Amino acid sequence: MSGDRQLAQQLLDAALRLSNARPERNVPSPSSVARCTRQNWFKAHDVPKTHEPDNGESVIAAETGRLSEQFLIQVVEEAGLGLAIFAQDDEEGRELVEEELATLSLKGGQVDNIVSMNVGDGPPALVEFKRKGVFDILNLWKSGLREAIPDEFTQVQALLHAKGLDRCLYVASNWDRGSLTWRTNKYDERPLGLYAEWVAYSRPTALAVKVRAEMQTRFIEEETDPARVPRDHDPFAGKFPCSWCRWMPTCKEAG
Repeated sequence: MSGDRQLAQQLLDAALRLSNARPERNVPSPSSVARCTRQNWFKAHDVPKTHEPDNGESVIAAETGRLSEQFLIQVVEEAGLGLAIFAQDDEEGRELVEEELATLSLKGGQVDNIVSMNVGDGPPALVEFKRKGVFDILNLWKSGLREAIPDEFTQVQALLHAKGLDRCLYVASNWDRGSLTWRTNKYDERPLGLYAEWVAYSRPTALAVKVRAEMQTRFIEEETDPARVPRDHDPFAGKFPCSWCRWMPTCKEAG
C-alpha cells in the first residue's frame, strides 16, 4: 500500500474550508496591530482574497496549537505556578471587552488565560501559549521573546495593558522534537523543547501599540482607496511576509 495524494489533498482542502468559514477578528487587534497596515485595511473592508499561500497544512498546525492550550494550562497548574481563571471552554471569558480594548484603540482580542498566583506572591498573571518550530525555539532560547519574535512581544504588551496586569508567563512548545535534536547535533547539547519566560509589562511598548492602532484605525475608517494606505513591506520583493498575504496580488495592483 502507498499513500493516496489525492485523498490527502482532499483532507487539506477541507481543513482550509473550515478555516476560511470562520469570521475574521476585528482589526487592529493585539495579534494584528504589528502587521502590515494595508493588510489590516483589506481585512477590515472585507476585500476579496486573491492569493492562497496555504494548502491547509498551516491551518492544521494552528488548530493543533490551540488544542494544546487545554493541556498546557493543566501543566501550569501542576507546576504550581497558579490556577487558571477561565475554564478551558470559556471563550466568552477570554475575549477582551470594549472598555479594555479602548485603552489601546484596539478592535478585538482574546487572552489564552490568566492565572491566580496561588504559590508565591504577586497579582494574577497573563498566560500566553504558542506552538513553535525549531527555528523559533532556538531563536527564543538565544535572544528572548523581545528580540526573537517582536510581533509576539508586542501582542503580549497589548494584552497586559488591556487587562491591567504586570507580567505574562509566555510558554512556547516545540512541535518537532526530532528536528530540534537534529539541528543541535546531539540530544544532550540541545536546548529544552519548551521555552518559558516571565515577560514584564513595558508601558512604552504598550503606548507605541496605541499610537500604531490609532493610525491604522484612521486609515480603516477614513480612507477608501487602498493605494493611499501605507504598507509595511514590499509585495514586489516576492518574499515573506508578503508572500503569505492573501491580498498580495490586490496590493500590487493598487500600487
